[in-house]
Amino acid sequence: MPQAKKIGVDLDDVLLAIIAGLFPWHNRLYGTNNHPDEVRPFELMSSWNCTKEEAVSRVLDFYQTPEHAACLPIPGSVEAMRALSQSHELVIVTSKPADLEAMTHTWVEKHFPKTFQGIYFTSSFVTPEHKQIKKSELCRKLGLDIFIDDSIANVLDVATACEQVFLFDRPWNQENVALPTNVTRAHSWKEIVDTIQNLK
Repeated sequence: MPQAKKIGVDLDDVLLAIIAGLFPWHNRLYGTNNHPDEVRPFELMSSWNCTKEEAVSRVLDFYQTPEHAACLPIPGSVEAMRALSQSHELVIVTSKPADLEAMTHTWVEKHFPKTFQGIYFTSSFVTPEHKQIKKSELCRKLGLDIFIDDSIANVLDVATACEQVFLFDRPWNQENVALPTNVTRAHSWKEIVDTIQNLK
């Protein structure tokens, strides 16, 4: 039986397949013809040929749409969370703004009922008027042992606070950056679960 760990999990494109919903919505609304694999690194303004402020505004608009509510879980995530929740304590730590709390809880409970002990918002993917907090700060505050994210910037941040960090491999996190020794690049949820279950 593995030792119980406190595990933090990012939401967008780790549990919730947001890019798969965002790009078709954006293509239809703005007449673009983008594919998720084009996002390298994760800078939507490059794909959309707009300013960073406009890209953030468009994503915030998308958060309020039925298409966002209809986004599906990342393949393998439901089974992975079910397996990990048997032995470990799970929380979500997301960059989304806290004013999306109600809709986020609704989506999580729909797809991952009774799985997470809490959902925490850093409000880092927003405009400056929101109060922001680093994910590493939340990791320390919550006493998290393990964290899973798809952003290299977030992974480098939380690696200072957690024993083990997983970088969920995505087209937009292929930068040639030296990862700390406690960071593992993982290509599937099965790989992550197997590794965690074998930790001493």
